[in-house]
Amino acid sequence: MTKEYALQFESYSQLGMEKIMERAKIIEENPDFKERVNQILLEEANDKEALDSPIGL
Repeated sequence: MTKEYALQFESYSQLGMEKIMERAKIIEENPDFKERVNQILLEEANDKEALDSPIGL
């Protein structure tokens, strides 16, 4: 997401670019955190796919 695009959303706009960049740096510098978030998102996607698929296929 570009910086300008992020600021179009009220919640990001209220935070301000300085705070957004500060948080992005923290995330970027923590590979374990990024991996955990990635794993959570993958599990959620798999759960949703399992719920959406017809039973028995």
